Formats: sequence, structure tokens, C-alpha cells
Amino acid sequence: MSSDLENPPFSEMNIIITDSSLYTAARTLALYHEDQGFSTTVVNTSWIYAHYEAADPPDFNGYKDTILSRIFIREYREILAQKIISFLQDTASHPQLEYVTLFGNGRLVPASYYIYSRFRNFKYLLGRIPLPDIYNNRIATDFFYISPNYDLWPDYNVGRLPVATIEEADHVVDKIITWQDAVDWDWFNNVYVAGDQPNHPEEMDLDGCYAGEMIAVDAINNNYFQGMQVDKLFWTENRFNMANISQALEQGESGFFYIMAHGMVDRWVTYPEANGYIYAEDIRNYEEKSTVPIVVSVACMSGAFDTYCAHPFLVGRGTRSLGESILLSDGAGIAYVGTTRATLGSPIPHLMNGELSISKERGIAGLLTYFFKAYHEGGVFLGDIVTTSITSYVNDNVFPSSPEKDEAFIALISYTLLGDPLLQLPEQDHEYLPSYEQPQITALDPNGYTSETYPRPWYAINEPMELTISTDADVVTVKLIDIDADEVVDRQLLSVTDGEASYTYTSTTPSRYLFRASVDDGKEGWLYVSTQYP
Repeated sequence: MSSDLENPPFSEMNIIITDSSLYTAARTLALYHEDQGFSTTVVNTSWIYAHYEAADPPDFNGYKDTILSRIFIREYREILAQKIISFLQDTASHPQLEYVTLFGNGRLVPASYYIYSRFRNFKYLLGRIPLPDIYNNRIATDFFYISPNYDLWPDYNVGRLPVATIEEADHVVDKIITWQDAVDWDWFNNVYVAGDQPNHPEEMDLDGCYAGEMIAVDAINNNYFQGMQVDKLFWTENRFNMANISQALEQGESGFFYIMAHGMVDRWVTYPEANGYIYAEDIRNYEEKSTVPIVVSVACMSGAFDTYCAHPFLVGRGTRSLGESILLSDGAGIAYVGTTRATLGSPIPHLMNGELSISKERGIAGLLTYFFKAYHEGGVFLGDIVTTSITSYVNDNVFPSSPEKDEAFIALISYTLLGDPLLQLPEQDHEYLPSYEQPQITALDPNGYTSETYPRPWYAINEPMELTISTDADVVTVKLIDIDADEVVDRQLLSVTDGEASYTYTSTTPSRYLFRASVDDGKEGWLYVSTQYP
């Protein structure tokens, strides 16, 4: 028997769509979910192909419109993809359906290539004529299975298990079952957040922004990790490097691994460390461990699941993505949340008298911030958390009628869950660890404020800058970063008396500084300050 579905309509709330070659593994996962109390059925792609007509694709420029797409995307089962959409549109045949697992990679259970993005033009001919980025402008997406009526509002909670063979399928199912049986708040409450200083801060309109760290800290300051133990693998802590990131990912014992880094299909980049790549191939060789995290990343392209379809000149035929490798590894992680192609992901900063706040997270950074917000507000099923983040993001953005060049839309289409959408996380225990207010920093009696776009207080060189930190914590950790030198020039642990701590530093050179104050639950206050000749 290659499919459970014979006589619709059916009443199950969860379906697993798979190729017949993977049926036995899919059936094992279905039986496990049945034992958990979630009605589940397996639907074979050949059954869908035989019983449904192809849906019309959405009205975007996509695979059907460009010859290059047909040249560079191989073994793409376009008609099957459209028939799967017809099946999901047919709500009368599955009135209780909530969760959909796409059990197979982009060749076995095809992706949607319905968007040809005109957003990315990285390459130039003769330095003047823009050439399209062939790979990133052809977006593999599962979004139109989430929203099969194309209105951008999620109808189903969808995840993909991007396996290529029955051996991989058996392994991933065993890993899911082992993880689900082992998951416990005692270790899940640990969180790693990793962030860097990007090599193109001009996108931020604020140099020295340490945008990767800023994105992570924004989620922490919003209390989305309340009750969790946050471990920061930050550039400014000398911990954003291959050794620390690889060690943290390999040792597990954490619920989330949240990384802000540049990415390629098969690697993360710890820029500008020489040869600073964390490779998918190495991750696949991690030792077996059941206490592994959900890996959440802004890294471009690392969530690709169509690596068997892309032309070899683009990514290397059969090259497994980093996201695929997270699942295929014996350890590393139980799911990957990220993007299939290159997207924008950055915060919009706001400074008031030098003190930083975030007015909005853009692109994939916004989606992932909403991901953690959804978990904080009570989401426990991984698919629900992803879907809620999509809904919040769609509410927060306005998309043009022709969105192929819109950065926010491309991030939405590229957003993907590689994992079981019925994976159940421990409910966040907000009271498990103490929570504190975000530290507030005030510059005392500065000489004035700079007149640049983002005004900041300034002090004369060889005279002390005096800052106060207001917090309800007993101690506060502070660091002063020389932005121009990209160097931490001072670190201290300060005691707090009557809700305040004092900090003094005397600079002997004109420079620009970022002062940061952190309390034990990870929340931080940031103040930009300058020193100059009087």
C-alpha cells in the first residue's frame, strides 16, 4: 500500500505528502503521531497526480515565464506541484486539515518556482550592466502550499523533511521520535544566540551597528526568551567564530540555536575570519545526540531544499544545504528555520540622544523575531509558531501588486521550515529564571550632541565621560566598543545601588564609541557616544 488515502473526504488533521519510495518511513511517522493523539494520514504524490488537475499558478513572473528557469532548474515536476496545490485547495476532501508535512526533497515533492525575483542583481558586466543572479532570483518556496489560494494568509501549518532516499527518511523519522520522547524544559531552556558585525553596514544607515548582535538583542529585550538561559556567541565577546559556533551546535543541550550570519547554500560564514566557514558536510558528521536545538538563522540560502534540482553550475548538483544537513546529522539539530535564497534581514535603528531602540526588523530578521514572539506567547507546535510568525509579518508589511522586486515579499516567499510541523516544544516557563528590565543608559553632562544624522552625546578627549545605568538587577556587565577600531576597549562588572550603577571612562583620542550594559537575563541597553577635540 503506497497511500493511506483511498476514499476522501477524510477527517485527519495532519497529512504527510510523500513519494512512494519513502512511504514506509512516512507511515512510521504517521503512526507515531497517531499514538500521540494526532489523527494522521499519508498521501502519495502519485495518488494526487492521478486524481487532481493542475491549479493555475499565481499571477507572478515565475518558472513558466523564463527560459533560463527551465535550463537551470532540472527534474522539476511542475505539474505535480500545481496538482498538490489543487489538492490543498480542495477543502471539502479534508475539512479538518491543519498540518502538512512535505516528506521529501524538492525533486520528490516539488517546490514551487512561481516567483522569478528581480530583486537580486549582484553581478555586473563591464562594471555597468547588471546581470541577474540566476540562482537567487529563482526561488524555491513552499509558501504556496501554506497559502494555496495565493492570498498570502496561511491556511495550513507546513513543514518539509528534505530527504532524498529511504535511508535518509528512516534516519530523520527515528531522530524526530527520539527527540520528541526526550525533550524536556530542563535542557530546552538553554538558548544560544550568535551574531556578528556585517561587512556591509551601509545597509543599516548606522555604521558600527553590530547588526547581527542587534537583531538577537532585540528579541531578548522584547522578553521573547523570558525564563530561558541565554548564551551569547557575539563578535564583541570574541565568540563569533568557527570554533565556538561549531562547539555549541555540536554539544546540543539547548532548545534554540539562533544565528545571525552570512550564508551560502552549504555553509555559514564567520566574516571576516580567514576561511571562516562552517560547512554542511562537517555538520553531517556530528555524533549522535538527542538533546539538540531548533536551528533558526537569517543566513542566506542555507535553508535550500532543492539541491537535487538546481543546475550544477549554481550550487553543485547533489550538494546538501546546511539546513538539510542539520536534519541529516546524527546530532546538530531537529529542525531548521531560515531561507532558501538570499534575502534582506536587518533592523531599522532609532537613536534618541544616542540611546538605541529598534523601530522595525526587516525581512527575514522580522520573520524570525515574530517566530520567537509566537513561542513566547504560547505556541508549542513548531508549525503553529512558523505560521503565526508569517501572519504577524504579513500584517506588518504592505506588498506591492508586482512584488518581484520587493525585499519584504522575497523574504516571505523564501522563508521555510525544514522540520516536522507537529514537533511539540515544551511550553515556555516564564518564571523559570529571574527577569529584569532592560537597562537604561544616560550620559551625564556631555559637552553637547553631534550634528550628524544620528545625534549622540560627545565628550572632550582627556576628560571623563560619565554614564549612569538604571536597572532593577543587582549587577550589570558593561563594555565600551571603539567603533572606528572595531575593538572592545573596556569591560567591567558593576554593582548596582538603589537601582543605578555609574561608569566613567577617559578617552585620549577622538573616536566613536558604543557603550553596552547587560543584565543576567541577557537584556541590553546601547548608547552611542563620541569623543572629540574641545
